[in-house]
Amino acid sequence: MEINELMKQKVKYFFDDKIKVHIKKKNGYIHNGLILEIQGDLIILDDKKNGAMPIYFLEIFEIEKMEKRG
Repeated sequence: MEINELMKQKVKYFFDDKIKVHIKKKNGYIHNGLILEIQGDLIILDDKKNGAMPIYFLEIFEIEKMEKRG
């Protein structure tokens, strides 16, 4: 299975179950929030700090469930 395909499956799981995510991009930026939409080769993330923003699958280095602090 291709890495990009695995990433898409993880994204779909988090989207379907409305799970907030922690995304680390390949350029080092980090985003936290809820996936609002999946559109072909990108997602629309409701980032906690920046609001709704597009992120391409190719930009994502790692995606995981966002953990609550304290």
